[in-house]
Amino acid sequence: MAVKIEAGRSSPMKYMEQEETEIGNTGVKVTFLGSFDPPDLPDSDGDIDYTIEDGDRLDKLAQRHYDDQLLWWVIAVKNNIDLADAELNPGSKIVIPDPVVVRSKIR
Repeated sequence: MAVKIEAGRSSPMKYMEQEETEIGNTGVKVTFLGSFDPPDLPDSDGDIDYTIEDGDRLDKLAQRHYDDQLLWWVIAVKNNIDLADAELNPGSKIVIPDPVVVRSKIR
């Protein structure tokens, strides 16, 4: 089952039934508590244009930029990444949302 998180929605998180899915062919399984409406993260001058490198993963990028690997979903939302196919191909370009904005809205 493909789970798609859509960006640009601004209501509080809503949790529903629990679901488990594998991210790409990584062997990494994540558990979703249904669906949620992520907070709105507007474009910012502090957004980082990033080119994917070998070995990059959303959780590693979140740890590097936000000091919290659990904020991987912020990057997924901003880039409309389908979590079932979250293979990050080296050379692909994504946007890492501004760490200052993320910290002010999420924490």
